[in-house]
Amino acid sequence: VTTVFGCRAWAKIDQSGTQEIDASGNVSSVTDTGTGATDVNFTTNMPDTDYCMSISPGTGLMATANQQFPVAVGNDGGFNTSKGVIGSRQCDNDAATFTTADAADICVAFFR
Repeated sequence: VTTVFGCRAWAKIDQSGTQEIDASGNVSSVTDTGTGATDVNFTTNMPDTDYCMSISPGTGLMATANQQFPVAVGNDGGFNTSKGVIGSRQCDNDAATFTTADAADICVAFFR
């Protein structure tokens, strides 16, 4: 018998326009904290701050003319028992930039 560590919370989030949850588990809401920044609020808090966050970026290019694609990252703010803090950046192949940007279809999961 081995210990199983399951997903404690997950969400598929659209940051473009008014941020919204497309689907989720143990996520009560999201808070838009700026361009490319989102707080993912847990329905049931984590037992402590020793959890792992896995983020996948949005789908497709953000701007096809400049070959800009989304990259999802953990955002400043560290780990909190009541929320996960995520962010997205826009990586531009042509101009070598890495700026904050809202992205669609960001998926995030929290494991403990």
